[in-house]
Amino acid sequence: MLTRLKIDNYALIRQLDTEFGSGLNIITGETGAGKSILIGAIGLLLGDRADTSVLLDKQVLCRVEGWFSPIPSGLSTLLEACDIWLESGEALRLRREITPSGKSRALINDTVVTLAQLKEAGQQLAEIHGQQDTRILNEPQAQLQLFDDFAEAREERKKYEQAWANWTEAQDYLLRLKQEQAEWSRNQEFIRFQFEELDNASLQPGEDLQLDQDLKKLESAEQIRETLSNAFIELYEQDGSIYNRLASIHKQLAKFETLDPEIAEENARLMQALDIIRESGLSLQALEENTDADPASLSNMQERQNLYQRLKLKFQVQTAEALLLIREDLGHKVMAGDSREAEIRKLEESLENLKAQVLKTGILLDKKRQKSLKAFQEKIQLLLSQVGMEGASCIPELNWNKRADGALMHEDHRIDPLKSGLNTFRLLARTNPGTPTGPMNQIASGGELSRIMLAIKTAIASITGTPVLIFDEIDTGISGETALKVGNVMLQLSETTQIFSITHLPQIAAKGQHHYLLFKERDKGLTASDIRKLNHTERIQAIANMIGGENPGKAALDHAADLLKG
Repeated sequence: MLTRLKIDNYALIRQLDTEFGSGLNIITGETGAGKSILIGAIGLLLGDRADTSVLLDKQVLCRVEGWFSPIPSGLSTLLEACDIWLESGEALRLRREITPSGKSRALINDTVVTLAQLKEAGQQLAEIHGQQDTRILNEPQAQLQLFDDFAEAREERKKYEQAWANWTEAQDYLLRLKQEQAEWSRNQEFIRFQFEELDNASLQPGEDLQLDQDLKKLESAEQIRETLSNAFIELYEQDGSIYNRLASIHKQLAKFETLDPEIAEENARLMQALDIIRESGLSLQALEENTDADPASLSNMQERQNLYQRLKLKFQVQTAEALLLIREDLGHKVMAGDSREAEIRKLEESLENLKAQVLKTGILLDKKRQKSLKAFQEKIQLLLSQVGMEGASCIPELNWNKRADGALMHEDHRIDPLKSGLNTFRLLARTNPGTPTGPMNQIASGGELSRIMLAIKTAIASITGTPVLIFDEIDTGISGETALKVGNVMLQLSETTQIFSITHLPQIAAKGQHHYLLFKERDKGLTASDIRKLNHTERIQAIANMIGGENPGKAALDHAADLLKG
């Protein structure tokens, strides 16, 4: 149960810190006192999203904390996953914080958790039911969710929904693959042709640039050979070559090397020059001999260069490297097209197994639902009689979702599987003996819908053991004796579940075992909401105010006292 709630800087609540008891907790207050704000804060604590708009003081941290004890056994797996270990008897503390910058933190016993983890914990600790929730009774999927809770079919539904999700995701993926393959099939001949054209060209990185350079050399081969030959002759070969003239100078200077060390030094350097000229001349001669003016080589290179130029123009690129990248991409497409076909065949085979799993888990879910149909109708009928709807009934109608083109075959008929199961579901209502039975939204009034929802929530809570139920003014549209009966049902339910009832009806308020008043007060020109627990005398006054207004007379006070006596 929720033993303590602390709120700081949330909407109109500047600071609130109160403890709650077991059983039926009643919360009352004038219109605008902050009842909906209190519910919003609790919702935030249980995992609802929020932003800085909830901050009363935009410069101060908003914090909502709730202490729960005892802790449901079902939370042990989540707490272990969050590395939270509690000592025996220690309360579970949920906390939400919202900073002025808009950042939000979720914590469980001072350990930071994700919002999803906080919400998962909150779903096992408490449930809020407001006036707007009554409208979901007109929605078949919401009706089915409530029925599955009663049937304790959550595990079966979870397994079915996972199987259905696996199957539908695989179907979607297969459709995308087939669309891609169809696109590939339309273009595969052209893609293969382009790939083979580039592949057969045996392209090499930088080859195009090397070809340009080699071609220029071949085209100028005769001029190069002539220039090399002349250079060799003038440097080394002819009688008056540079080499011979320098050699003569070197010979003449050699006569005086012993007389002048500086002459010897310079003559040595001339000898080095002679060696360099000789080596250069011989190298030029070798280059001349190796310079090829072969027309066949020239033709082959020109043909290869033309190939590169044609491919560059065709594929709108400038380099051999770019052509190689295109070849690689085309190769991937060719391989992907071939492998995609194999993947499609494999996926089509696995789809049959996934579809079989949908059918298997769907049938198990249907069996669990079928077992609870009669018990649900009888339980709700009993509870409706206890809230002043004697002779009324709520009839669950469960049918296979048959369709001529359904994907599954079961018991000689085709079924179209839905996300929620193989069934269609709706709740039919009869609000008075002898009146027609029909869809909820056509039969029940607002007040009747509130009582039907209370009956369903009571039936579910008695089975699932939800620790905390919060009813936010679901008594709209009822009064008098009916309100007393609704209060009695809440009181009965509070024997196993902690109940919070925000109410405007004195008959229900009087049934509470603990009564809290929400009120607004002004401090230094600022208005803020607060809450306090009422003693017996204060309860008489508060209930009398609900009966007779702000200044109730003796009759209203006496009536309030009588209501509290029960």
